[in-house]
Amino acid sequence: MGYNSLIKILNKYGANELRLEWKNGLQIIGKPDALYETDNGLEDDDINYTEYYAVAFIVKDIIAQPTHNEGRVCDWVIQEGNSYVEISLYDDPPKAVYLADGQKLWELDSDE
Repeated sequence: MGYNSLIKILNKYGANELRLEWKNGLQIIGKPDALYETDNGLEDDDINYTEYYAVAFIVKDIIAQPTHNEGRVCDWVIQEGNSYVEISLYDDPPKAVYLADGQKLWELDSDE
């Protein structure tokens, strides 16, 4: 299993401060911390079992509140007040990733 486009960008720019945006308007600033392989919590013999790569992301600041509270990341960051959040294409991916200076590094493709 290889890295998908989101994980490749987060890994490549892991030393940089990044801004992540979601469709619901949530925007956070932070840095990737750890890249790891995980799964969706089902038994490995389950037909819906999925392994995927994710990045633990350190949330330094919430720069824009969501227009509506939906999605796992929104719940985790806003409602729970956690400074770490798991970022992946599998579960509630961001719509875009930017360097802190505004340079767009990645955008969610509808095929991913």
